[in-house]
Amino acid sequence: MLRILPVLLASLLAVYITGCSEEEDYENPEDVPVHFVSVSPRSGETIATNATLTLTFDGVPINLTSSAGKVTVNGRTAYIDGPFTPGPLTIIVAWTYQTVRLTYIIVGE
Repeated sequence: MLRILPVLLASLLAVYITGCSEEEDYENPEDVPVHFVSVSPRSGETIATNATLTLTFDGVPINLTSSAGKVTVNGRTAYIDGPFTPGPLTIIVAWTYQTVRLTYIIVGE
């Protein structure tokens, strides 16, 4: 019995280690979750009507849309260009499987 125990524990440990991979294999690149990292200017700030928002992601966002402005995606970076209407503004940015809500106060030039 005592001879079997170390072999059993070693086997269980080997199965546990090989079964715990942090990275998953995705057949379709659109299935890889892409997360929002940052935006400049930061949400909550006051910006001009002709401002450009620069969003950074940890991967390439697929099907990125914005509820305001014109969207351009270049790799892991997305740009949302005005003009924006003066006053409070909430922008919902959405991409495959994720969304982020940004708020700004827009001031005229």
